[in-house]
Formats: sequence, structure tokens, C-alpha cells
Amino acid sequence: MYNRFLKWLRNSTKLEKAIVITIIVLAGVAAIFFIETGEETYPPPAPTVTPEPAPVQTPTVITSKIQKIGHLGNGNSFDMVEANGYLYAGQGTEVRVYDTSSESKIAQLDWKDYVFRINTEYLVRALYIDSGYLYIANTKRLVILDISSPSSPVMVSYIEPLTSKSAQLRDVEIKGNYAFLSAPGAGVLVVDISDKKNPVLAAKLKLGGYNRPRRLTTSDNYLYVAMESDNRLDIIDITDPVNPSIRGSWSADSGNSSLSGVAVEGKYAYVAEYHKGVHVVDISDPENPIGVTKLMGINANDIKILDNYAYVSVRYQGFDIIDISNPPDIKIIGKGTGIKGYIEGIFPTSRYTFVAAESKGLVIYDTSDVKEPGLMVTIPVVGGADSVALKDNYLYIGAHNDGVWVVDVSNPAEPREVAFINSGGRNEGVEIQGNYLFAASDWGGLNTIDITDPENPELVVNRYGDNIDGNALPDGDYLYTSIYYPTKSLGVISMSDPKKLVYVSKSAYNTSKSRFAKYGQDYLLAAVAGGSRGLHIFDISEKTNPVPVSVFDSGVAYKDVAISGNTAFALTGSSIVTLDISNAANPVLLNKIDYSGAWSGRSVDIYNNIAYAAGGPTGDIRVFDITDPSNIKLIDTFDLPENAEDIRYSDGKLFVAAGKAGAYILSVPIAD
Repeated sequence: MYNRFLKWLRNSTKLEKAIVITIIVLAGVAAIFFIETGEETYPPPAPTVTPEPAPVQTPTVITSKIQKIGHLGNGNSFDMVEANGYLYAGQGTEVRVYDTSSESKIAQLDWKDYVFRINTEYLVRALYIDSGYLYIANTKRLVILDISSPSSPVMVSYIEPLTSKSAQLRDVEIKGNYAFLSAPGAGVLVVDISDKKNPVLAAKLKLGGYNRPRRLTTSDNYLYVAMESDNRLDIIDITDPVNPSIRGSWSADSGNSSLSGVAVEGKYAYVAEYHKGVHVVDISDPENPIGVTKLMGINANDIKILDNYAYVSVRYQGFDIIDISNPPDIKIIGKGTGIKGYIEGIFPTSRYTFVAAESKGLVIYDTSDVKEPGLMVTIPVVGGADSVALKDNYLYIGAHNDGVWVVDVSNPAEPREVAFINSGGRNEGVEIQGNYLFAASDWGGLNTIDITDPENPELVVNRYGDNIDGNALPDGDYLYTSIYYPTKSLGVISMSDPKKLVYVSKSAYNTSKSRFAKYGQDYLLAAVAGGSRGLHIFDISEKTNPVPVSVFDSGVAYKDVAISGNTAFALTGSSIVTLDISNAANPVLLNKIDYSGAWSGRSVDIYNNIAYAAGGPTGDIRVFDITDPSNIKLIDTFDLPENAEDIRYSDGKLFVAAGKAGAYILSVPIAD
């Protein structure tokens, strides 16, 4: 540049040279005057603020989008079936196969004892076995497996028959060369399965009212459909399966409650009214079904018939066995008990009864004596992934019910469970400090787990203290909790010895349903969704005495917050906000993006000026460039089969809790 200036100067006119020399001289005089007098220029420069250190990065240009690396699909169980000594159980998005060929094998079953598993990608809702094939209805697909070799089924094909993104498959029934599927909002779907490798949607039938079919069964040339919300049993003529037609309907006349299951024996249909009881309906004339009797006071869900008995799954109990040898006078003769949770599908055999207990797992009873069912074994499942934490090559999943799971992710494409800590409660937040994991377990209090040996973890503190929700954030020798019972407050626990926890402070601040983040050494941010809603900032320079400094958006529920430098990135409702918190007493809104009706955030993590947010129901994972917090930019999204509940970044990967669909390992967007 200097040589070009000299060249220009040589070729310039005398007037141009004179102007340039004058400018240089005046600039020099002004500089000397400022140095000697110390007078400031106008306007004066802004005071210098030393920010919290934050990574510096230029605006991101994405060259590769989020990709799925691995998926542990183990989750809630809604249905199971048994054939030839093997149990096929839906567990989240997976189907796992267990050897149940003898009493001794059943008695020893645990979560690690499956002989085969297959991931169907979406939440499994119903199973049906027919002629050597297993038919799986997950929320989006009908999947067909060849189970001629029970310990190693083979995927044959699948079809996605739904055109509406909001509709989901709920049940499957097979008759001849056709599969009948229920789909609330869409009706009954008929799939031609004569060619197992190429199933084809053959017909759709929209039903009346809310059009929400639940469970199905067939008898002769009729399909019987239990309807949700309408409290109605529809009888469909399937003599010509590709042209199904409604022949008759029966209503329990109980308002807008739901029928959840139906089974047929002879000229009677036995219908489960959700949460209420069982009805007997005479279906000898399909066009004019007539209610015969009912047995109420049963928290009923599913119903199956074997011989002269109806087996009814009963929530918060197990199941009832009802003698139906005299249909007008049915009566309970046996009860399966011992399950304190939701009970879904039931499958009786001549010796055993298998129960899908949703988040509580798979339960097997000996029902050789129908009057005295005996609980044999419970197989735990990851009953909903609510929260995640990561250390080294192990992922820790806080389950919706009962405890914490440890997953080996050294091969992220093939995550596998290696341990389960049955600590109880609902584990809404798991955090790690050193060799200890702290689980905020709702009614299960605070649980401390020694993870020095991840594959042999030790529960060292169980159900300590009050009921807490949100997350429990460790901070050196102290830990912050969100107490909601018996008194809503911000709790501080001394844990200088993690095996001996002591509450040292329970403030009067109603911060229930809070998730916490540290800002520097002296401030704690609480995103409060219950109680005193808003984004709260506390001075914790004295750890045992948090002092409120400010509240942003008082009265508005905030779900989570993460910090980058002097910027807070927070989630509230369908919105994302960034705040300047350099003055903790006066946080300032920098930017706000709203996704009303499309997405609601639940969790956020930040790394290197990129914010990773989890939520749903669409674009469940959302990635933002926050290099300029006043102008944050959405740079990528990723859809999951269920809402994303929690998210953590580690070593170039995202670890996501996806509720009933288990846990995902995702790549992060790659920047140019």
C-alpha cells in the first residue's frame, strides 16, 4: 500500500500534493495537543467493562447437518405377546425377545437377559403374532418380522400408511391376508399383507364422532373397535376387507369417557371402559348390539379372553381375572397385584400371564391357578428418559420412574445398558460432580450415586430430604435444590461428604420446578416454571444464604437457562430469549424468537457460541448461532419420534433424553 501511495504522489498535480500535506500536518498537531492536555474527544468513549470469558467465533456457516449416530430405544412397554416359549416385548422403540420356555428361566430374567432386540425407530404400541410372523404397530409404521427362528427374528418389511403427521397407530389385528390398524384421528386402516415383503395400504375407514379407534379384535367376518372419547363400540363388516363398512354400534352411555379394549367370545363382546369397568354386550345381531350387564369399579384398560376367563389389565394393581362362563353374571375370581403404576397390554397363556406395565417394566405372573395369581418376576425398562448426564464413555439416564440407568457409549453407534440403580422417584435432573451423580427424584428426594466404577455404581444416599423437582446443581461443597414439598423453597445442601447430606438453608423463595445455572462464582440463575415464575438471579457469594438480586419476566414460566460469557440463553413457553446479565441487578433483553404452536423448549446446553435446545413437538432439537446474542440465528433442526426432554453437549456429540423413545446420540452441525 505504501508503494502505491508513492506512485500516486509522483503522478499527482501540485494542488493534490498540497491538500494531502495540509491534512497530515493538521492531524499531527491534533495528536500532540491531546497528548499534552489530556482533554477528551467528543463524545467520550464508553466505560470499559471486563466481560466473563467466552469463546470467540465468527458467524457459523453449516456444511453438514445433525445426523443420528446411535439410539438406545429401550423405553416404556405398552404391549407384549408370547409364542413357543419366547416373549416378544415392546420397549420404547425396540422389541426385545426373552426366553420364557421354563419356570426356572422366567424366574431368573432381568433387563440384560434378552436374546434379541430390534429397533423399529418409533414407539411400539401393539404386537400380534400370526403364522410365524410378528406384526408390530409403532406410532408410524406397520413392521413385519419373520420369527421362524425366535431368537433371531428377521426384518421382512414395513409400511408407513399414515398421511397425517399428527395421527399415530395404536393397535394391530391380523385376519387372513390383511392387517387392520387403529389410528386415532385417521380411523381404521386396512393393509394387504399377502406379499409380506411388499405390504400395501388397501383401504381406510373413517369412523364417527371423534374418530379415535383404540384396541381392535376380530371374530368371523367382523372387526370390533373400542372407541376413545366417544365411549362407543363399533362393529365393522370385513367380509370384503378392502371395502369395510360399519354394521352397528353400541354406547355405554357414560358421556365422553373412553372404551379402551374389546374381546369377543361366542355371541358376546367384553368391553373395557377406561378406568371404570367391564361391559358385556350381546352381538348376536351385529346391527343391533345390546348391553347385557356390567362390572364396574375396575381401573380397566386392556382385556383378553382365554377359555372361560377374561383377563383385564388394571392400573395401579396388575390385573383381574373374571369368570365369564355365565355372561349375564360375570364375577372376579382372581387378582394379580403388586404393580404400582400404569398397566397397559395383557397377554394370558395356559400357564403364565404377561403384563406390560409401561414405565414399570414387564411383569410375569403364574396363573396356573386362576384364583391365586403369583408374581414371578419384573423386568425393568427405561421407563421414559427424562434427563441425561455424561462422564467419560458413560451416559447416565434419569428415568421417568424408579431410577438411573448407566449406558456404555464408547461405541456411540451401539449404546448398551450396563447398570441400573433402582433409587426410586421421578428423575427429572441428573448432575455429576467428581465421582458422584446427584439425581433430583421428585417424591424420591435427592439420591447420590458413587460412579467411581460406572458399571458397578453404588447408591450411597437414597431418598434424602424433601420432594424436589427440576435439577439439583452441585457447586463445590454445596448443592442447590428446587423444593416443592412440604414447603416450596430454594434449598442449599452441604455435601462436603457426599455420603452425608445436610440441608443448611431452605429459603422462603418459591422456586419450585427450577433448573439452575451458575454465572461466575457469585451468582445463581434459576429458571422457574412453578411457584414464583420467572428468571431469578441470586447472589451466592455466601453459599448458605442465597440473596435475590433480580427477577426477569416475573410471572412467566421459564423452563431452562444456560450461560455463555455475560449472556443468558433461556427457554420460556414457545420462545427463546437472550439476556445481557453483566449487571446482575438489571438483566437486559437482547433478542427473542417465538415458535408459537410449533415448538416449546425444555432444555438447553451451550458450547462455543452454539446453543443446543431440546423440546417439541416439531423440530425437537434446535441449534442456534449465538455469536451475536442480539441477533441469534437458527442454523439447524432435527426431528425425534417423541419430544426431547433434556440435552447435553460433549466432545462433538449431542446426548438427548427423548422420553418414551429412549436416548439419542447425535452429531453436531459442522461449520465451514
